[in-house]
Amino acid sequence: MSKVEKELIQRAAYRMPEFMHPDTPRGPSVAAIDRQAALTALAAKLQARQADVVRRCYEVAARGVYWNIDIESGRILFGLPWAEHSHRAWGLVRSESDLMRMCVRHFRRVERGPFFFDKSTTRWFLDVGKYPTYDVVLASPHAWIITPALLVAADNHRRGLPYGG
Repeated sequence: MSKVEKELIQRAAYRMPEFMHPDTPRGPSVAAIDRQAALTALAAKLQARQADVVRRCYEVAARGVYWNIDIESGRILFGLPWAEHSHRAWGLVRSESDLMRMCVRHFRRVERGPFFFDKSTTRWFLDVGKYPTYDVVLASPHAWIITPALLVAADNHRRGLPYGG
């Protein structure tokens, strides 16, 4: 008997434990933990990008001029992670960009968040009237902090589902 034949006989006698079988369904608690962990990780990733945008908007040159926004209009002068064409530069895929845009629009509509979109110019702006400094933005986290619950609501809205379903 060759080595190959012996190996085949040993493998034929081996039975995979039932819990490792790919057709065995996982319990709902494990699936819920997996989904919760994935949403928490995604919220952390999007929040990191959001924090980068806020920090970048308020970067000041040596003579006290903002680098990345037009201070008179508040127009943002760089590509944003939730914009249709610049999300890749921020390390996001299109679906993440879409969710982030929905969150930013929610913040503006519900909390009067710092960012808004002007349809006539098709540009994003920073509300420098309400948020004149970086410290003011940091003092109002409810207007720009992305949470897993907000992502669930945005994803359900995107799919046309009610919040609970």
